[in-house]
Amino acid sequence: MVDNEMALTFSVRNNPGVYALLVGSGISRGAEIPTGWDVIEDLIRKVAEAEGEDPEPEPTEWYREEYGEKPQYDALLEQLAPSKEDRQALLKSYFEPTDEERQKGIKTPSQAHKNIAWLVKHGYIKVIVTTNFDRLLEQALKERGVTPTVIAKPSDAEGVAPLAHEEAVILKVNGDYKASTLKNTADELENYDPEIERLIEQVLDEYGLIVCGWSGTNDSALRDLILSAKNRRYSMYWTAHSSLDETAEKLVEHRDGNAISIDGADSFFYTLKEKVQALEDAGPGAPLSKEVARERTKRYLTREAHVIDLEELIHEETESLRERLADGERFGLSVDREDADTSEVLNKYKKETETLISVSSSCAYWGPEVPNSPRDRICKSLTRLAKTEPDPRPKYSQWRDLPMYPTTLLIYSMGVAAVDSENWGTIYDILTETETRPYSSYTSEPLGIVGHPYEVGEGMRDGTEVLKDHLKDSLRDPLRIFLPEQEDYDRAFDKFNVLADLTLMDLADRLNNDRIRLPRQRYYTLDIEETVNPESGEWAPIQAGFFEGSVDRANELIDQLRY
Repeated sequence: MVDNEMALTFSVRNNPGVYALLVGSGISRGAEIPTGWDVIEDLIRKVAEAEGEDPEPEPTEWYREEYGEKPQYDALLEQLAPSKEDRQALLKSYFEPTDEERQKGIKTPSQAHKNIAWLVKHGYIKVIVTTNFDRLLEQALKERGVTPTVIAKPSDAEGVAPLAHEEAVILKVNGDYKASTLKNTADELENYDPEIERLIEQVLDEYGLIVCGWSGTNDSALRDLILSAKNRRYSMYWTAHSSLDETAEKLVEHRDGNAISIDGADSFFYTLKEKVQALEDAGPGAPLSKEVARERTKRYLTREAHVIDLEELIHEETESLRERLADGERFGLSVDREDADTSEVLNKYKKETETLISVSSSCAYWGPEVPNSPRDRICKSLTRLAKTEPDPRPKYSQWRDLPMYPTTLLIYSMGVAAVDSENWGTIYDILTETETRPYSSYTSEPLGIVGHPYEVGEGMRDGTEVLKDHLKDSLRDPLRIFLPEQEDYDRAFDKFNVLADLTLMDLADRLNNDRIRLPRQRYYTLDIEETVNPESGEWAPIQAGFFEGSVDRANELIDQLRY
């Protein structure tokens, strides 16, 4: 399941200046700037008022009946304000704040404008195409110390330097409220001056697009230019409050684009700015959010050039987690059983492990299907974590093995993700081929034993049930990106759960380890028959090497598990 918002974050962060914004009235809504149509209707009301008429409830219909033609923006202005100075004074009231409005933050740059200005200032965005007449983008950029090249009329476009050479460009395709060539009505929006059209085509050809606050419904000429553009070098990301309408869907499909659901322009650009900044600030050793870590992992897995980056990411997150796990006081492991809140301790471990869960589960899900196989790196990570010795060591026996719980969380997160992608080889490598010696043990054993909930929770009251319940609850959200449906998650978890238990039994028998408590079926959500089917050698875990490739051995273990 692709996270389009995070994909956009990486596209913007890793390709500075490659994406252009296409913004409409939606970004100025928070500033209470009227739309172009709002202005037309209000101008009609003023015309009607001058003639002593009432144009309500449909001002545009009144105008058609009164004048026998559609209302045109320039014609309305000519009627109300014959001179250029009169027109500017009239329009000023729509787009510039009074002192009182300014104090209330009305008709001043919104959070969307300010966060766009941050993206421009830091070089991530250089070109903004807007259908708006207001000057809030210019104001927001000026506050950031950026003076953009503004192209609002054909003469501005003549001889303009190549867009890539400008620090920032605002292309106002429908004009500026102080200019005399505004486009607002349907007829006016049917075509552009050749110089403006040339620049729009250049943007569509050379840049990716991030669309926000523009519906595509009224600007027919702009819509047609998008549909006629043949180059799709970079993607389109189209933001919308809900599902896309038919017009937007057609445009997104033409550009092989991606839809992003948002709550509004303010929150969208704030989140984009914060995520890009998080990636920028996440240098070596800096903490990563689980979302950013997941997206970095997917990017590194799919590009051979990033094999070292993947190794360093897993190594740095592992060592960072080891450092935190070594602090025994952080998790309250010196508290007596009677005074302890087990769920609180488990939640602390879960919180500390979340970022590495995002990395590891992504590695397990994609597995061998990517150029950079993460198998060795992940197994090294697990063995390192399992050896982490808390200081001070747990004073009471019920906490003795609990520092292994983050390793168990990682094993189960990878196992459930790998079950869903049918990456059985990775599960086999983790459970049976990877050995480690925890600080509390004298011998090395496979992770299928030392990381199993029966071992980790051995000293706890009802430890197995508590740990398995906590595992299932804790991993629901991190694995939702792979398993969005609850029913699918439950089934994948149970499949791995049964396989992990069967593997524990098999390993204990093969190693003659009689100290291990063996699991029983009563702890499963589903019947064993619903999760395993070793009736022939075609059962995928057997083909991957489990149970020494023996159907008979698998059935023997299942019979024991039912007991």
